[in-house]
Amino acid sequence: MNIASLLMSVPELDRPALVFSTPNKTTYTFKQVNEASSRLADGFRKNKLCEGSRVIVLAPISLNLYISLIAMFKLGVIPVFLDPQTRTQELRQTIESAQPQALICSQRLNWLRWFLPGLRKISLVFLSDGNSQRSVNHLINSSLPYSKIADLAAEAPALITFTGGSTDALGSRGVIRTHGLLTAQHVALSHALPNHFTDIDLPAFPIATLHNLASGITSVIPDFPFRRPDAVQPEKILKQVNDHGISTASGSPAYWSAIAEHCLRHKLTLPLRRIVTGGAPVSPALMDRLQRAAPSAEIVNVYGSTEAEPVAVIKANEILAVTKKPEALGAGIPLGRAVPESRIRILDENGTDLESGKVGEIWVSGEHVARSYFANPAADLQHKRFDAQGDLWHGMGDLGYVDGEGLLWLAGRVNMVVLRDGQAMYPVKIEMLAASLSFVRRAALIGQPDVRLGERSVLIVEFAASVITPKDWQAQLQALCIQYGWTLDEIRWVRRLPVDVRHNSRLDYKRLKAKSF
Repeated sequence: MNIASLLMSVPELDRPALVFSTPNKTTYTFKQVNEASSRLADGFRKNKLCEGSRVIVLAPISLNLYISLIAMFKLGVIPVFLDPQTRTQELRQTIESAQPQALICSQRLNWLRWFLPGLRKISLVFLSDGNSQRSVNHLINSSLPYSKIADLAAEAPALITFTGGSTDALGSRGVIRTHGLLTAQHVALSHALPNHFTDIDLPAFPIATLHNLASGITSVIPDFPFRRPDAVQPEKILKQVNDHGISTASGSPAYWSAIAEHCLRHKLTLPLRRIVTGGAPVSPALMDRLQRAAPSAEIVNVYGSTEAEPVAVIKANEILAVTKKPEALGAGIPLGRAVPESRIRILDENGTDLESGKVGEIWVSGEHVARSYFANPAADLQHKRFDAQGDLWHGMGDLGYVDGEGLLWLAGRVNMVVLRDGQAMYPVKIEMLAASLSFVRRAALIGQPDVRLGERSVLIVEFAASVITPKDWQAQLQALCIQYGWTLDEIRWVRRLPVDVRHNSRLDYKRLKAKSF
């Protein structure tokens, strides 16, 4: 088994595979991607990369990045993706544990080698841009096609990617994605989000581009900074949608929020058949804005994680119908129903299954669930367990419950529950309750140590920009929470709540607790 065989299995090889609008418009067909990656595989092989070699990847989204990735898959080489925005100490630990044989980086990021001793020790360095002797461009142009594809076991690592870590006590964790796992995730996504062969997709999630390559779908790479979804310029995205005839698109909630608000403000319509979002909690308010901005589109929220993708899906019309019911206020965020490949359990802290409506940790099992972390036994111990039948279960780190209709709901993160005077206060439930008031853009619940209560409950609010905030805003929030059985010890206002660096959507509770924002 080798995921490269699936990525290059499209019968119509002359169809566009990857389209880049910047810096110059570039289109590569599936045939060209296959040939370029085969030439690059030969170049890598001649530079002593072989099956099992690990390569640190520090390069931005580009045509050469995807070609490099496929070339490494073909050889059985294992890319280890690093995020330059990760804390320096975590980068150092990752590089040390990876014991890499090579590094692929851009000319712009090459400076990191001066600050990270582990990178300086790597003698074999390839550049993703430029035309130096060890640049990807030079290797492609100077090598012959290498037709072989390594025959690997399903359990063989294909690549290692890292979780965001903004809401986990263990921080960012490397996830081993095997060739079998990538294949299973591709199958699960194909069932959850079926494509038309004529679709042209605009994927703001890099992993979605791999799924498109395996599906024979053209990917137009969005013109926006992938590391700053909140900095997207909607007019550029709309231009791409219209210029390329985009039919489907995906992105984080922060990405779509900016685009939807731009469309509604300027009375523009997104002519898409499907919009996919995920990677962070998706509010009903965003689904409503997207539905108004793209009235003909099927709008889907995919619940999952780096370790398990997808887990559950739900469409905008169901979210809006469910959350309009009076009993849904303060119930959390609906995540949908499990995809056929997922089995879901709600467990308490002792590993006991909970009945319908009871809040516990969400655990998932399936072939599309990663079996282990990279060099992190503590994370394996916390998030992985086997049942009596020998099946692996992954703990999502999310708290949730299944209602009487079989719908999965999100209540918060396991390590962010506030234990006030013996009562468990679930952040997402209270945050969504607060956000039901028109003057609240979003809110975050945190706990602060207290001798008498154990923890004080502190609600931190970011106001909506377009709504006049009433003078008694704190009293309104307090009264609403008391009505639903929650007591707030303190309510604060901040100009902007801190979010994760990856999707710019998930609240960064660590920084909130440390007041480091």
